[in-house]
Amino acid sequence: MGGQTGPVFYIYYEGMRHPPPILTRKKEFDLSKRKHGPTIVPALSAKVDNKEKRFIQVGNSLLLSKQFHALSTGSRFLYFCMAMESGGRKNFILPQKDAKKYGIAPSGLRKHINELKAARFIRVYSEKPTREPNRYEFCLSWKLPPSPLRSHTLMAIVVNLSRMETRAGRKKSHWLCLLE
Repeated sequence: MGGQTGPVFYIYYEGMRHPPPILTRKKEFDLSKRKHGPTIVPALSAKVDNKEKRFIQVGNSLLLSKQFHALSTGSRFLYFCMAMESGGRKNFILPQKDAKKYGIAPSGLRKHINELKAARFIRVYSEKPTREPNRYEFCLSWKLPPSPLRSHTLMAIVVNLSRMETRAGRKKSHWLCLLE
C-alpha cells in the first residue's frame, strides 16, 4: 500500500484466513494483541466488542480529493454503501431494499445515483423500470482531468467549397466540415 493512490477498499468476511491490514497510529487501537475474530477501530463500530463480520477501508486520497468533495453528503454516503455491498468487486448490484437498510429513500437513491453517474464515479448498466435491480460498476475515470472535448458541446460548421464537374459530366460537391 506504500505508493498506492486512489480509493482502497478492503472487505473482510468472517472465516477469511488473513484479514486486511488496518492502519492505526494510536496504541489504544492496536489490533495486534487481539484474541480472535476481526475487530475494527472502536470509534468505527457500533458493537461493544468491535467485532465486525465485514467492513471497508477508505483511502485518505479519496476523502481529500476535490472530485469527492464536490459530491453531496448523501452521494458520498451512498458511495460508501455501494463499496460495502459490492464486496470488493468492481461490478455489483444494489437493490432498493439494501438502500433502505442504510436509510436511503428511493427518491434520494435515484438522485444520488444520478449525481455519482454524472461525476463519473459509477456506471449504471440496466436503467430499465423492471423489478430487477440495476447493475453498477465502479469507474476510475473521475480521477482523470476533464477532457476539453467532454466539457464543451461539439458544433459542426459545414461549408460547400466548390462544385466541380467530373469527367463523366456529373457535378460533384466538395464539403469541408469544421468542428468547433
